Amino acid sequence: MTHCPTCRARRTDSETCYRCGTSHAEVIAVENESAHCVEAARDALARRDLPRAQGYIDRALELHRSSAALGTAALVALAIRDYPSACSLWWESRAAGEGSTAAG
Repeated sequence: MTHCPTCRARRTDSETCYRCGTSHAEVIAVENESAHCVEAARDALARRDLPRAQGYIDRALELHRSSAALGTAALVALAIRDYPSACSLWWESRAAGEGSTAAG
């Protein structure tokens, strides 16, 4: 999340928006959980545990469709030979990454 969902002010490192006072703690927690699932999916993929990788990446995407989650989902789709999904997810990850300042 780069902007406050309430007032669209650029987000700082604080869990509270400097402009409107909205708490971002829950959103940050969801994004962090998604990132954890992405890392777990990558680890499972490296071990060739495809069912576990698919489960983790499905959960990550349910939580937050970040460019990192979408890119990893594309890799999982390639690993299971679902080429149409891999292409679609890769393009979606590229679009999600445009304008983003966060590394994914």
